[in-house]
Amino acid sequence: MSMRHSPRPIGNNSTERIDAVVGSHNRWGLRGQKGNSIQDHPMIAAFGKLRHEIAVIRDIRAFDALNFLTPFLLVIQAKGTAAPITVLALGALRKFLAYGFICSDSPRFALAMQSLSAAVTHCQFDISDASQGEVVLLMILNLMEDMMSGPGGHILSDESVCDMMGRGLAICSQPRFSAVLRRTAEAAMVRMCQIIFEDVKHLELGSSDDGHDVERQVQNDLLNGLKIEEDTACSFENPTSDTAQSAILGHEQSLSNPDNGNHFETASTQRANNIESDQIIEDIDSVDLKPYSLPSVRELFRVLVNFLDPNDRQHTDTMRVMAMRILHVALEVSGPFIARNPALATIAEDRLCCYLFQLVRSDNMPVLQESLIVTGTLLATCRGILKLQQELYLSYLVACLHPTVQIPREAGIDPSLYDGIPETSKVVKPPVSQSGSGRATPVSVKHRQSLGMEGGTRKPDARQAMVETIAVLSRMPTFVTELFVNYDCDVDRSDLCEDLIGLLSRNALPDSATWSTTSVPPLCLDSLLRYIQFLAERLHDPPAYDGLPDPDHLREQRRRKKIIVKGIGKFNEKPKSGLEYLGAQGIIADINDPAEVAKFLKGTSRTSKTVLGDFLSKRGNEAILKAFLDLFDFSNKRVDEALRVLLETFRLPGEAPLIASIVECFSEKYCADDTPNDVANKDGVFILTYAIIILNTDQHNPNLKSSKRMSFEDFARNLRGQNDGRDFSLEFLKAIFDSIKCNEIILPDEHDNKHAFDYAWRELLVKTEAAGDLVICDTNIYDADIFAVTWKPVISTLSYVFMSATDDTVFARIVSGFDECARIAAKYRNTEALDQIIYSLSYMSTLAMINSFSTSLNTEIQVGHGSVMVSELAVKLGRDFRAQLATLVLFRVITGNESLIRRGWKQDFDFIKVHSLLHTIANLPQHVVDQTADVISSGFVVCTDKPSALRNEMMKSPDFWSILRLLAKTRKSSSSVFSILKSSVSGSPPAISADNYEATIGLLGYFASASADLDALATPSDTNLPSSGLKHKIKVDDAAVGRGCEAINTLQGMTSRVPHLMQQSRLESNEGAQEWTAIFSGVLFPLIQMLLRPEVFSLDRDGMGEMRIQAASLLCKVFLQYFVLLSQWEGMLDLWVRLIDIMDRLMNSGQGDTLEEAVRENLKNVVLFMIRSGCLVSPATSPSKQTLWDETWKRVDRFLPDLRQDLASESAGNLQGGERCHSEDESAEVDGKSNGIFAVDDVNSEENLFRK
Repeated sequence: MSMRHSPRPIGNNSTERIDAVVGSHNRWGLRGQKGNSIQDHPMIAAFGKLRHEIAVIRDIRAFDALNFLTPFLLVIQAKGTAAPITVLALGALRKFLAYGFICSDSPRFALAMQSLSAAVTHCQFDISDASQGEVVLLMILNLMEDMMSGPGGHILSDESVCDMMGRGLAICSQPRFSAVLRRTAEAAMVRMCQIIFEDVKHLELGSSDDGHDVERQVQNDLLNGLKIEEDTACSFENPTSDTAQSAILGHEQSLSNPDNGNHFETASTQRANNIESDQIIEDIDSVDLKPYSLPSVRELFRVLVNFLDPNDRQHTDTMRVMAMRILHVALEVSGPFIARNPALATIAEDRLCCYLFQLVRSDNMPVLQESLIVTGTLLATCRGILKLQQELYLSYLVACLHPTVQIPREAGIDPSLYDGIPETSKVVKPPVSQSGSGRATPVSVKHRQSLGMEGGTRKPDARQAMVETIAVLSRMPTFVTELFVNYDCDVDRSDLCEDLIGLLSRNALPDSATWSTTSVPPLCLDSLLRYIQFLAERLHDPPAYDGLPDPDHLREQRRRKKIIVKGIGKFNEKPKSGLEYLGAQGIIADINDPAEVAKFLKGTSRTSKTVLGDFLSKRGNEAILKAFLDLFDFSNKRVDEALRVLLETFRLPGEAPLIASIVECFSEKYCADDTPNDVANKDGVFILTYAIIILNTDQHNPNLKSSKRMSFEDFARNLRGQNDGRDFSLEFLKAIFDSIKCNEIILPDEHDNKHAFDYAWRELLVKTEAAGDLVICDTNIYDADIFAVTWKPVISTLSYVFMSATDDTVFARIVSGFDECARIAAKYRNTEALDQIIYSLSYMSTLAMINSFSTSLNTEIQVGHGSVMVSELAVKLGRDFRAQLATLVLFRVITGNESLIRRGWKQDFDFIKVHSLLHTIANLPQHVVDQTADVISSGFVVCTDKPSALRNEMMKSPDFWSILRLLAKTRKSSSSVFSILKSSVSGSPPAISADNYEATIGLLGYFASASADLDALATPSDTNLPSSGLKHKIKVDDAAVGRGCEAINTLQGMTSRVPHLMQQSRLESNEGAQEWTAIFSGVLFPLIQMLLRPEVFSLDRDGMGEMRIQAASLLCKVFLQYFVLLSQWEGMLDLWVRLIDIMDRLMNSGQGDTLEEAVRENLKNVVLFMIRSGCLVSPATSPSKQTLWDETWKRVDRFLPDLRQDLASESAGNLQGGERCHSEDESAEVDGKSNGIFAVDDVNSEENLFRK
């Protein structure tokens, strides 16, 4: 006998431990109230009998499984059993299952499992200690999970599974339990549901099964008691027994009677309970047991879905999150099976989608995240039956996520690179037009966003969660293809493929992180690249056509759809014009046939309801109105119900005569369809319809107080005697009154309440059958059309991100995307897309960038027997990894696709030929230039008249300016050269940069001087001109003078560009002292020394004094500007001494008191600043500063002997060895002047600063 199957080590130990605990626990005394021995207790006797029976068993598997479990089942079912005893019994049962004491070979194994399930789900115990109670519940959960995952799980009945799932949901749903218990229960439920749905997904419906047969079987199961009570799942009331108490809440009644201080229970009572338990077992034994199957799964699925109802206040958000987690596992395991099974599919496509689509509007992040996850899994596994549901869901996400702001125009990026990115989506509807007729209460789009009727502003975390959902769906290779085939090619559906790609393109731009999170742009970019990757992977797959729509037919549908959309747009603006356009395009066969027009207007949902109502009621359109109403069926409908159906298709006009025409026609149609019992004739219908419209306005007018609204008595009184002289039935009027009062007659898309969503959902379900199932498209036969629709936003996004990104990994991925786009375009011969790819790559390669490169430093290097020209452009390209990638892919795209390139050749030759062409022209002989000057100049005008990469490249070339200088000397081309010069200076944007500024000034100077020397424009033979030639020469001379004057004005305006050009300086930001101190040694000191020369003084004697004052002030300001850096420089003393010497020479230059006073004040400010900054201090205070102190006053005292005394009076004690006057505020002022050149204020401002 194997030890594994021996009952003695474990079976006896389990029974003995329970006996011991029962005997010692205060719930069970040694004797009962009548003096009976505890051994007479039925449960104790049952354990003794079990020990006796298994003592002689050699193989425990041969022992009756039900008899083996019975004593333990009695313990866990007995009322008021102490929690520790229940824990022991449950632990023993888990061991029996784990060690195989009961298995499929055991007699009555199926009955034992059913009995165990019934006992566990009806477990009752005394919860004196809450912590002990939770231990029992944990053991129950573990035991149920063992039962489902063990060898007996597949033989449990539908009733057992429903009871076990109800108990598990009950534990998960109790908020008063600890979070640990609830999450453990949730994990156990997830595991059990995974097992259940994994087993049941292998069930296949027979050929005779259909949705109606399955539904009838489900209804029979419910009638027979197969049901998980939702109230039980939330409140723990026992679902099957009226007398048995709940295992969890039963402690409130199972505790001892307050009048009785002990906890004893008579043996007779226990025997009664045992008899009841035996009766349950006998009942189970008599039942024909069948393993669980579809009915229990359907019931479990139904209950889990009902937890999600957002309008059921009994269910909390925590419970909804729990239910969604369980449903998510069920969908992952058996989603396709759910879609194939009519009973489950009905729940999924109706209530599950309805509840989920409302939960995704929640602002509660856990609810939102879980609902998005479940919805994504539902669409991924069951989307074949959810065509219209998927459209509604994705349309909402697009409306929420598509930014409403314009794409930022960043400097340095050509706007044409991102023109293809849509700034709005097609699914976002304009606000509903609101008439003033008072027959409805339309609300703004803002209020309707809460219902999901429109997209709304969501928080950044919510946006990220939504984008993640779209990213998950886009990972399916056929997802975008299915959107295109099922929606974009359907006249009545949205363009979801275009909108989704546009959404991803717009949100892939870096600025989308400002209203979402930084994770959103990478997610969207990854989804776009994955979409392109899927297209590229299918390029060489064999086409599959079986069971799929014909591509040509879909193209024709798309063509018709575009016409209809355009025509309805015209109709909404001007109905007659729209109908004429639709008739001309063949959409309406005959616009003169009222039936054809009415059929089209009723069959489309794109028309404006207000415009349609005005059109139908307009005089002259009576025939169309009658034909429109003939399309309705009002039979077996009450008047208000028929009117509601009619007014859901259009909005009543605001004028009474127009309303009357519609009501009159409605009355005739209503009476023609049916003979109403409660209305005498069409006149009665007319009057009643008007009364209903007035009642609707009265009951739902927001400006009317409740006390002044019409009552039923008022409504009935107004209609007294209006039914062909008789009164309407009060019951009939009461039904109408209540219907209108509770549910306003209005266009559903103008509602802001639950009725709107309910109506929209009902309409969606009605259209589901007509729309058909979603076509799954695992093929490449539509890829050419999809790429033709989506390539513009994709390529624009890749270009924009490439130009703005900084990560080499991003560069590599985008370049790979460009390569795949080029291969797709070449495969499907999309020349427009290929041209745009070439343009984008050529721009990104920097070979055609707008930014200018200096060509003044070009160096020719000898390499072997030849030479290589090294330019800044070449160096920059060699250092730019992304430009190299773009250049590499550019030539790969061009190679092999030469026959498909159209517009792209222009970009290719722009950066390849521009350098050699200009160099060739510049080296032409002068006489050749003279003969071809007009041709060359006119070509230059064409190349430079508009901002472009070619113009920028030409403007930065020295050869270009050399050619212009040559052409300027020729009379017939000088005007064209000056025109080019003006456009480059005054254009938008101007083409002047630091590289060509000098050349521009030189050429302007040439035109200015040429006007003073007119002989420069004349040939030697011009001196002997006849009178007619003289007149022509005067005209030419006048033109040259005009150009000269204009050149002078332009030269004056060019000075304003100097600061901007200085910002383009390519000097390093961390230059050494030798570079930034050169402003003193190379500029300021030589300038003042030149001003001190006698020969310079003689040029302007009157203004020289003022000029020297300005120079002295400038020198002191610049010194203060760089003072912080100078104080840390070792050459500061020499520079300071030289500055004092310069000021000494200016002081003694003999220019009068004005100059002397200015020099004194400037030097005084500098010295005072140095003192207060702690740089110029007495040796007594800082011995290290003695040299600077001595050298300063030795030189200053020579020409300003009283300056020290003046400073001493302002800074008392500081010059005599006292404390330094250097506050924190002054230090901040010093630090704030460490950057820039001319940031120091004027002298007077400095004085005010020093004297704070």
